[in-house]
Amino acid sequence: MRLASYFCDPIVAALHVKPLRRDVTSGKNMEFSISVCIPAYCQPILLTRCLDSLVLQDIQPMEVIVTDDSPDDSVAKVVETFISKLPISYFRNPKPLGSPTNWNAALSYAKSELVLLLHHDDYLACPDSLRRYADEFKMHPETDAVSSKIVTSDTTGKQTTVAGQEHLLTEVYQHPHRIVAANLIGPPSLLMLRREILPEYDPAYIWLVDLEFYLRLMESGRKFRFIDRRLVTIALHPGQVTNTLINAPIVLREHMYIAQGRDERFRSDHAIYDHYWRMLRNFRVRNLKVLEQLGIESELVPPFVKRILRWQARVPMALLRFGPFSRLYMEACFRTG
Repeated sequence: MRLASYFCDPIVAALHVKPLRRDVTSGKNMEFSISVCIPAYCQPILLTRCLDSLVLQDIQPMEVIVTDDSPDDSVAKVVETFISKLPISYFRNPKPLGSPTNWNAALSYAKSELVLLLHHDDYLACPDSLRRYADEFKMHPETDAVSSKIVTSDTTGKQTTVAGQEHLLTEVYQHPHRIVAANLIGPPSLLMLRREILPEYDPAYIWLVDLEFYLRLMESGRKFRFIDRRLVTIALHPGQVTNTLINAPIVLREHMYIAQGRDERFRSDHAIYDHYWRMLRNFRVRNLKVLEQLGIESELVPPFVKRILRWQARVPMALLRFGPFSRLYMEACFRTG
């Protein structure tokens, strides 16, 4: 089956088809309509796995939206093979948008009540994944966002999860800023939201982009719920954005950004204080001059971070990296601040 000529238009292309499987509930007949938004970049094999997992769902989304940042037609060719299986719309970005702007582009096309931003390398883990998300909104109508169990799988098939995630999330819901110390919601693929409350991801962030998004939602009073079950598998592989950007300037700069306007809350929270203490120590940041050399202006550094730097500079790095001493020394810094 050939695509219409406009499908490969460099600006935009869209296809809409009805679900063909008779044993599947159409998105139009569901109590909640669902949009699955997939920001894609190359990697056709991983995209195929992602779309296959949607075909297997016992309820189909009202729409599957693919926004393509690829320099070639590898994504378009994969989408072509699914146009008879899914209600799919394809949009080719005229210029690569990058993350998270391509995420925002995909979300901007959504028309359903519920929205799932599913990265092309992740996939739904079981046939009732979409139904379980939708059921949670049905049972708890006050809910704005639903996340599920964090399960990652690497290229060898090894899977890992987060022990005690549900209990730990309770603390995060009560103290939203603690999401900065530990991302217990997980990657965006795990979170379904009501479209009516959906903000944009902030393009000023790369490393902390999802955490900053969750923090804004929680600080605005949005209600989160958690399903203690694996509904989405998060793929780990060398080509991911965060794996290619593990460097001090990005991580440190974004931690300074996210602390803006939240200095007192961060300074007075033990978990956040410890997180910043360890980060500065592990990156061997000894003073403000080091941050300036990394392109981080002194004015951007919160007062509590400046205090940590002063304390850490008083002792040799070898001693600071000795765990028992570092913990006791951090406690003294925190409690006397």
